[in-house]
Amino acid sequence: RAIEISAPDAKTVTFKLKAPLYRMLLDEERALGDPSLITWVGVTTAKDWSEIPKPTVMAYEDVMSEDLPEVFEGILKKASDARTETERINAVTSEIARAVRYVGDWRPVRGAFHPRSLKQIVESGYGDCKDFTVSTGSILKRLGFEVHAAWVDRGKDQIVTPLSIAAPDINHAILFARKDGRDYWVDPTNLTSFAQGIYSDIANRPAIVLLPQGAALKWIPGLQSRDGRIKIDLKIALAE
Repeated sequence: RAIEISAPDAKTVTFKLKAPLYRMLLDEERALGDPSLITWVGVTTAKDWSEIPKPTVMAYEDVMSEDLPEVFEGILKKASDARTETERINAVTSEIARAVRYVGDWRPVRGAFHPRSLKQIVESGYGDCKDFTVSTGSILKRLGFEVHAAWVDRGKDQIVTPLSIAAPDINHAILFARKDGRDYWVDPTNLTSFAQGIYSDIANRPAIVLLPQGAALKWIPGLQSRDGRIKIDLKIALAE
């Protein structure tokens, strides 16, 4: 190990490098290194992720059970006419994007971790990833899906920790949905609706799913080759 760890008293943990720390050399820019070659340190007083405060977990569950605003009732009706579950999810996320614009909100008082009510989201006309998650979940719940919010580290340069108790960074809220034995990882803030696959910026990494009985760590599946394509239905060119 490259680090010596000691606990001189009950309130102190000391980390000391055994040797100088050198910058890792890579052959190409922005290449991802082997996680096993990086020094990782994790300190926690919790036994697992189920110790996330119950009020935070229920903040998402309660909002997704609120009465639907009129505009969401319209989205529910439109999505109900879709033929497949994938098409229903895509209809919901695309129509929410029409009704609500995305605005990030990282204020530390409640807004950093808790979503707003459906009424506040619709009346303001904007929402962040937490608001988009509960908006999507509230409608899918009426369509027979089991839905729960999830936290993930979104980004294309993510390195998964090799720690035995995975401790992912958290910067984004998405929706975990399940129906008829199939799981869906839905990111309603992305640029397109893509329930038939998983976006590359959240694929193949741990996610904290906020279950009512206690938060749990789950693994988002990796990319499938069949999803590595772009289909253009219509192209419009504007000229003077």
